[in-house]
Amino acid sequence: MVKIGEVSMPVDAQFKGYEDVIVQDVEFRTQNIRFRKEKYYSPSQKRTYLATLPTGYTGQFGPGVRAWVLTLYYADGMSEPKILDLLRTVGMSISAGQLSDLLIKNQEQFHAESAAVVKAGLASSPWQHLDSTGTRVNGKNEQCHMGVSEKWRRRLPTLLSHDQTYTQNQLDDVLDAHLPTYGANLRTRVKEALAIATYRTQITYPVVKLLLCDDAPQFNCLTVQLALCWVHEYRHYKKLVPRFLAHCHILEQFAKDFWKLYRDLLAYRDHPSLAEADGLRAAFDHLFGQPSGYQQLDERKALTLAKKEPLLMVLSHPEILLHNNPAELGARQRVRKRDVSLQARTPDGIGAWDTFQTLVSTATKLGVNIYQYFHDRIAQTNVLPSFALLIQERSAAVHLAASWAATT
Repeated sequence: MVKIGEVSMPVDAQFKGYEDVIVQDVEFRTQNIRFRKEKYYSPSQKRTYLATLPTGYTGQFGPGVRAWVLTLYYADGMSEPKILDLLRTVGMSISAGQLSDLLIKNQEQFHAESAAVVKAGLASSPWQHLDSTGTRVNGKNEQCHMGVSEKWRRRLPTLLSHDQTYTQNQLDDVLDAHLPTYGANLRTRVKEALAIATYRTQITYPVVKLLLCDDAPQFNCLTVQLALCWVHEYRHYKKLVPRFLAHCHILEQFAKDFWKLYRDLLAYRDHPSLAEADGLRAAFDHLFGQPSGYQQLDERKALTLAKKEPLLMVLSHPEILLHNNPAELGARQRVRKRDVSLQARTPDGIGAWDTFQTLVSTATKLGVNIYQYFHDRIAQTNVLPSFALLIQERSAAVHLAASWAATT
């Protein structure tokens, strides 16, 4: 209760009750807890028995600080030195090595939940978004997929047994015996081709039927069907720089026609029909197949025309989007992470990046408070449901596989 205090009021002023005002504030401070652990010694066993700390309290740190450290680093993008400064400012005694351990080590429960999120996400829909970005581990760049020539696609099935699972060393022995004079690039392509074949035939994780992505070559052949992003496709046209006014007008009109077709495809998603699909295919052929008089534009249009099937995949599967923005925005989180931390120094470090960025992004999509989730799991109160369960519940209500179900 706040009193008016020494304020001159007229003698006829009458008390009229109270007016409530909500003011937000925050208190961030250390909380040091002394636990008195029982201790027994057995002379016959020559053994000491010592009580363990409550769940969530490991070493010198409790679940609160551990949850805040994970939140500040993985969700809010703070660097380790800045987090260290913040914790020390409020009076916490912690070293850089201890902070690094809190971020990376003993995270098996979160690794397991991240794997469950991936599995639930793949099972939620026959189509998925995908984008990629580079990652450095102790100065080494991770590499994406590469192609394998037709010659080696024909030869590989004759070199490997269909009923044997090969370890890395066993596969290297086969390649040493049959491809002794070929370099590391070919070996990489062979292994990636085998990885794709293994993915398509494994049964541990659901196999994606359709991939929605940009036109980067590393995404080819991963799935049976491929859908391309219209936003990425238009970026090729933005690179055109016409030098003549007539060409400027042609390019301006093309842009209007491009986005009109895009809007028509969006409308089709809400009310699909065979007649409308045929009309949109004809409109696509006309837009990208008719010469415009601007040579560079026509050359670019011919390249788009060659991608007709993946760009018009929405006509067969109206559930999918016409752009890959969700995946691109997700990959951008790793780019922002590199801006802050540049790289991870160990495989365990990059594994933690993958796990916690997966969980943070999933929490955002599900509307879950990530700090509360981290604290719940570390303290083992387990009040919050698993992300995998939430994904299953919500995906069941949005019918992401209707067109596939109609064709089976």
